[in-house]
Amino acid sequence: MRPLLKVFNNSTLKTFGLDELYWFIEKKSKSETRENVYLMTMISTLPRQIVGFKVQLNKSAIVNLHFPTKYGIMNENLLCDIQQKGNQLMFSMTELRSFLIGNNSDFEILAHDSPIISTQDAAKFFDMDKLAPTLIMDTDQGLVAFIISSKRGKIDFKGLKQLLGFSKLKMADKEKVKKSTGYQTGEIPLIGHDLPCVFDNSLFEHDYIYGGSGDELHTLKIVPEDVSRLNNVIKTI
Repeated sequence: MRPLLKVFNNSTLKTFGLDELYWFIEKKSKSETRENVYLMTMISTLPRQIVGFKVQLNKSAIVNLHFPTKYGIMNENLLCDIQQKGNQLMFSMTELRSFLIGNNSDFEILAHDSPIISTQDAAKFFDMDKLAPTLIMDTDQGLVAFIISSKRGKIDFKGLKQLLGFSKLKMADKEKVKKSTGYQTGEIPLIGHDLPCVFDNSLFEHDYIYGGSGDELHTLKIVPEDVSRLNNVIKTI
């Protein structure tokens, strides 16, 4: 997933999808006592242009950036907030909504007061036949996200392994999932987990499907075509 830069200036939030982070390092000579010099340049995805830069003496993750005047930001009193959990940069609900709108998705983010723990909880909010959990599997090709219709019931690991050509297929360890995606098991989003994906084609039978948003108090309602399009689908079932 590409990182998102949230910039607050005069109570206004601006969000940039960042394509690349470039660092130029001027290494000090052994005879010098000064620090190394780092120049970080941030480039937006659309439009593709430099949106900020910073020269500093260390590589801190959160820094004050200089922005061009067209963004109305030319001072050091700038809050640059990159949300980071685990080893991954993750979407907040605002960022997820912006990402989906920017990709012309047909969706709705549904809020609920308490986490959905059981099927009985889920049934209060949506049609269970349209539920599409994202399950993280440990395979011989690494971690893979399986977006599967809940109507399949209990997972046939042996059958799926043969069907998909994996020599290894099992549920991934919770700690491994957290370290790789940043998300807890049960909070894995339909979009934004940044893993290769196996997609259940039976989900195309529905107008909308329901699944994780990355936040336990929100559920993503979205057309299945958008879920398939916005994931790196390597296999289908």
